[in-house]
Amino acid sequence: MTSIFNNLVNKLKRTNSEEDLKMMLIYYLGKINNDEILKFKYEKNRTDVAYKDIVIETKSYGRITNKNFDEWDKQIRGYMKTNEYPSGILFDGKRIYFYEMDIQGEITINNEDDYDFNYKNFEKFINLLFFEDKLSKDKFLIPQNLINDFGNLKQNQNIRKFLQKLLKMLDQPNKKKDLFFKEWEKLFRLSEADNVNIENEDVEKRRNVLLKIFGINIDKNNEYKALFILHVALSIILKLLIYTTLLKYRNETTNINELKQFFKNLENGLLFESLGVTNMGKADFFSWYIDLEWDENFSNLIKNIYNLTITYQIPKWENFIDPLKALYENFIDFDIRHSLGEYYTPQGLADYLVSKTVNVNDKCIDPTCGSGTFLIALLKYKLNNKKTIEEILDKYEVVGIDLNPIAILMAKLNYLFIIHKYSNKILTNIEIPVYLGDSSYMPEIENNIIRYSYYFGENSDFEMPKIVFPLEFVKNKKFIQILNQVEEKILEYKNKNEILKYLFKEMEKIIKIDQTIKKDISALIEKIIYYHSNNLNTIWLFIFMNYLKPFALAPFDVAIGNPPWVRWSVLPTHYKKQIKSTLREEGIFSSDKNVGGIDLNISALIAFRVLQTLIKVNGKLIFLMPDGILANRSFEGFRKLKLSNKVRGEITKIFRPINPEKVFLDKNNAKSVTHPFIIMEILKKENESI
Repeated sequence: MTSIFNNLVNKLKRTNSEEDLKMMLIYYLGKINNDEILKFKYEKNRTDVAYKDIVIETKSYGRITNKNFDEWDKQIRGYMKTNEYPSGILFDGKRIYFYEMDIQGEITINNEDDYDFNYKNFEKFINLLFFEDKLSKDKFLIPQNLINDFGNLKQNQNIRKFLQKLLKMLDQPNKKKDLFFKEWEKLFRLSEADNVNIENEDVEKRRNVLLKIFGINIDKNNEYKALFILHVALSIILKLLIYTTLLKYRNETTNINELKQFFKNLENGLLFESLGVTNMGKADFFSWYIDLEWDENFSNLIKNIYNLTITYQIPKWENFIDPLKALYENFIDFDIRHSLGEYYTPQGLADYLVSKTVNVNDKCIDPTCGSGTFLIALLKYKLNNKKTIEEILDKYEVVGIDLNPIAILMAKLNYLFIIHKYSNKILTNIEIPVYLGDSSYMPEIENNIIRYSYYFGENSDFEMPKIVFPLEFVKNKKFIQILNQVEEKILEYKNKNEILKYLFKEMEKIIKIDQTIKKDISALIEKIIYYHSNNLNTIWLFIFMNYLKPFALAPFDVAIGNPPWVRWSVLPTHYKKQIKSTLREEGIFSSDKNVGGIDLNISALIAFRVLQTLIKVNGKLIFLMPDGILANRSFEGFRKLKLSNKVRGEITKIFRPINPEKVFLDKNNAKSVTHPFIIMEILKKENESI
């Protein structure tokens, strides 16, 4: 090590520019740990180098002096805060400064009054980079750390082994597991652009990525199982991160006495309820692993993931960056996401649109919220304009819906990050207003009754009675808590009459219910009890809660977001029939079949349904939409915006980005995909002829 240091010092003296010094430093660091150097991020003619949670700012040899130090000091502090790097190094070959940012965002220099680039500081530099000898004892929940712990799947042996083990467990016989997989696959195929018309090249790229992760040949028979396992593993990681965030928020600690029981309580929501969140967990599509046998290998693998998540600290830094989007984009490889048509909105664009289109008191919804980009923008905008998080939650001022269960987990966690950052007191009985639902296939609301027909998919052996509840009950704050108790009673094998007696008693504290509604509810509970007796429950009531709640909260002042751009023609036939049966106006579909008139993009359908059902008169919708919506004849019916005989929509603003190809740049892979699009504002108004 001494010889490397001496050679490095001599070589640095001979460099002629910042670029030369940076490249010489990287070259000699490679002599110490060449494998890790491959993870360094830097660009030519940029003075900074990023590695894990450290940023290194280099200057030309001997350039840092007492006279100009303040300039470079301000630069690296700004870079650390803007990009959320808790550790920073300022270096010019002669001097070196070690910076540390604490949980509140305060930055200090940690040099012990020794700023010379001597052997002692060289060792400190190397230990900081390669041997986890961090200046700060805190491990912050930031993108760099999440990717280092859980991402880079092709190189991350621990996560790869966990994924491979889960895939093997998926082959164990279990009815509930099979049902959950089918339900996930149904939603996944609806929420993504995957279809038989996809380019073979894209499919091959996706399968090659999965082959490298799972170590087995991937074809049409098992690729959806592999994709499902990616979501299962990511779900476990996200739930553990939510649990960790709640622990830090409430200043509590934890330990595991019985590993499998801990994860059972994680999946059924009991851990989250004990920490003050009422609508988290509840045994979703990804919880099947709880019902299978665990061997020592799986127990060790899942405990290792727990140990990684529980060490995170949640920073309260001024510049909030969504850490989950970077993890997701790294965990689900670009070639997989590209083949499925997944592109997330940049936070800066969402922040800008919210600031220009939303009033601080508006009640807002993102009906296709993804990981919560627009929800974050809305929350920050309101909180920075003197709103309190308590008021926003109480009035349901920022609500999200999405069809992707993983996106819902990410959005809920991002919501919690904002609560953690802005709340001055510990909140209890929090209902995070982000819901699993379908904004193109909505419940019916008539005579203050909300009804929903759950779609199981074509050729399914399962059926469920129509879900029917009084609207005021669904709107009530106790709706989810009461149905949680009903679920608990079903799990405890209480008899139907006892369960219904409790449910009707609690409902009638809120609103009087007639015998017809009681009969419908009784049929629903009876069916759920039947499925539970056949080991096929622990999921349905939670799904129904989610599907009903956001639509009962309507109307909203503003809907804002970036809906999926999936062609109508690639959706399952049975699903399209279900949607068409609920449309009040078939005129949204163009009649000109010769120009693909019936091949409407689903983004237009979602916009139409949201305007019809979720937005109040004189409210507005702001969506990122395909450029073709303005002229393509497939959108002819949509452009009429005839929402009903009484109300219509009116396009009030259209914005075209100057460089649309830069908007959906994949930062982790430095790949850009061009999507011609516009930003459209539509006002909902009464027909003037009425």
